[in-house]
Amino acid sequence: MQSVRLMPLASHLLLLAAVTASLQAGDVTTGETLFQQVDPEIRKQLPEMLKVGLEQVEVETSVTYAERASGPLKLDIYRVAQENKDLKRPAVVVIHGGSWKSGDRRQLGLYAAALARRGYIAYAIEYRLAPKHTWPAQWEDVRDAVVWVRREAKNQGVDPDRIGAVGYSAGGHLASMLAAAGHKSHSDNKPEITAKVHCVAAGGAPCDFTDMAEDATFLKYWLGATRGEKPEVYKAASPLQQVSAASAPTLFYNGTFDLMVRPNSAKSLSTELAKFGIDTAQHLIPGAGHITAALDQKALLAAWAFLDKHLKPTAPKLGPPKPTPPDAPANKPETPKP
Repeated sequence: MQSVRLMPLASHLLLLAAVTASLQAGDVTTGETLFQQVDPEIRKQLPEMLKVGLEQVEVETSVTYAERASGPLKLDIYRVAQENKDLKRPAVVVIHGGSWKSGDRRQLGLYAAALARRGYIAYAIEYRLAPKHTWPAQWEDVRDAVVWVRREAKNQGVDPDRIGAVGYSAGGHLASMLAAAGHKSHSDNKPEITAKVHCVAAGGAPCDFTDMAEDATFLKYWLGATRGEKPEVYKAASPLQQVSAASAPTLFYNGTFDLMVRPNSAKSLSTELAKFGIDTAQHLIPGAGHITAALDQKALLAAWAFLDKHLKPTAPKLGPPKPTPPDAPANKPETPKP
């Protein structure tokens, strides 16, 4: 797939960077505190929706969601306090980009904070990186993060039937994998709990690797081989090849001038989902490249609205009572017969 030439997103989209490195596991800070530590030049590039209300957001940092031989995997939890402690909230797993080889859970921290302000509990996760860890390590980690949220739903105040995912670039690919196949994937330690999500918003996501040249080597650092050497691996890593009637609704957002991950990749997956009658759409950002699309306010609002549509129940709208036709009999109680 010549259209997939990712560069490390983390070096361009440092939303919350690594500013929480000094915080200990379980420490709580605020979105505003983290935002003030972001480079001022980066702040200027952020859409307004990612900068407001951050003082309302509590961030619980460095919570372990899985153990690996290489060490624990962590996530940060973003939430806004609510008065009704018994009210279960929808959750969104937030997945960073970086070509599967860079980035960390703080990269899309302002995505998570914006979602928290919108009424979600957001989980910004990390996963093992290539080339030290090749596929399927990243998929296993993202899968287990969702399993953890589902397993801890009661303790977290989360409705396990209202869990979504958001990701950009490589994170968009992993979110798309959750949409396509999460329902049939489970942790080795918790086979009774799947990684099912109920909807996904995926930005700049490469969705199919099966049409790459057989001798192309630029994804070998991640997939461990060329497609000619291991075609089954390229298929297994392709969300487009995993779609079924049980896949989750997905919205894609892409810049029309994205030369690293061209929009036709997401378009193909959206078309395939639609064949099964699954709700899907693609939001195109005219003139935007791979990085600028990640910060497009209209695209993010469309993504958040799609999550709301599927994760926030709405009460049925009741119209005014219909008037009784003039010739209709009055609904009088019958007079009991003696």
